[in-house]
Amino acid sequence: MVERKRRKRSTVRVALPGPGRRRAHRRHGWSRLRSRRARAAIVAATLLLAVLVLTLAPVESTETAIPGTCIWCGHFALADAILNVILFVPLGLALGLRGRRAPWRAWLGLTLLAGAIEVVQIFLPGRFPTLSDVIANSTGAAIGLVIAGLWRRGIPVHARQARPLPLLAGFLAAVVCVVGTLLLRPDLPESTWFGQWTPDLGHYEHYPGQVLNVRIGSTEVPGHELENTPAVRSYLRAGESVRAQFIAGDGPPALAPIFSIYDGMEREIFVLGARDEDLVVRVRRRAPDLRLRAPQSQFEDSAPVAGDTALVTASVGRREICLDPSPESCRSISPPGRGWSLLLGAAPTNRLERLADGAWLALLFIPLGYGFRPRAGWWSGLAIGLLGLATAGVLGGGVAGGDLLTTIAGAGAGLLAGDAAGRWVPRRFRLRADPPTRR
Repeated sequence: MVERKRRKRSTVRVALPGPGRRRAHRRHGWSRLRSRRARAAIVAATLLLAVLVLTLAPVESTETAIPGTCIWCGHFALADAILNVILFVPLGLALGLRGRRAPWRAWLGLTLLAGAIEVVQIFLPGRFPTLSDVIANSTGAAIGLVIAGLWRRGIPVHARQARPLPLLAGFLAAVVCVVGTLLLRPDLPESTWFGQWTPDLGHYEHYPGQVLNVRIGSTEVPGHELENTPAVRSYLRAGESVRAQFIAGDGPPALAPIFSIYDGMEREIFVLGARDEDLVVRVRRRAPDLRLRAPQSQFEDSAPVAGDTALVTASVGRREICLDPSPESCRSISPPGRGWSLLLGAAPTNRLERLADGAWLALLFIPLGYGFRPRAGWWSGLAIGLLGLATAGVLGGGVAGGDLLTTIAGAGAGLLAGDAAGRWVPRRFRLRADPPTRR
């Protein structure tokens, strides 16, 4: 008898809930609205409205027009493809949970919806309809429908099979943190560089001030092709200061370069610019080589008053970007939670940026927190995840500017949220243990 009880406990249903008990909703009105299909329909309608708002709102684009038949075009092709896949996953999941039609019909309908959105975008400013967006949206819808099918059926997992799951969750969290940090490290290509004073680049605003002098290390940088590019590159790699003396102009509403460096392939190397009352420093990262986005270092309330002659010193180190004068003298180049910027780019404010860092880490650690109750392999998974987080912090300088507190709070919130989900989901969906197997 005791052996039979042990066998019952050794096999559980985890990860995805089973069907549970079905209640008959024969009444009309509120009781029918509370049914599972009605709730799924409301969620699907809400998600559809959100998709239409995100895809049909006019925007200001920083890229040139992209051919509609192009599959892999644009400076941020990979980032846009991932975002388009993620955009349609919740919609496919909601329609799949509603479960009134065959999955292939729902997938076909969402694919036609993606095509219709791209057709409408032809007439919207700042939007470039492409075939790659339709393919990515269709892929996201298919992923959501597959997840919905697994969710409705449930997946029984034996206890022995569930042991590696915490290890896998910790390993994935560690890999995402470390890889994101490495992709956000500075990357200065060996090519011909061009200095630019208050340039008019088209995708940036034009700064109304006047540059008087720019020096990097002991070398003066003119507003044209650099004759000593290797020396300037070595200075920047060594963390030498970029000193720019200029007459300040009125703060532009969007980023306007005061001084910038581009290479012969029109790749952005370095930008010292202004936006409203803030100064912004941008440096080339490794991410653009994979057609991903990258953040920028924004120093709030550091822009000089219009008409004043200012001397600004910026330096790019291995871990930090520093600016003098600035209330916040240094900022981390790539803290552990900044991986979201590979998809979304720069945040409008530093406060929102740190909030996004914490939310990103929370999402990464929720799967690990789902098995928070002590079980075989969980402590090892937690150790792997924290080791990856610490490694990313060392590589990216995650302790500068309060990023250490954001990192700890984000990871802790993810563990607690995962633990709450691990306690609530089985009760809400009535997960049952599988019957004992006989040998």
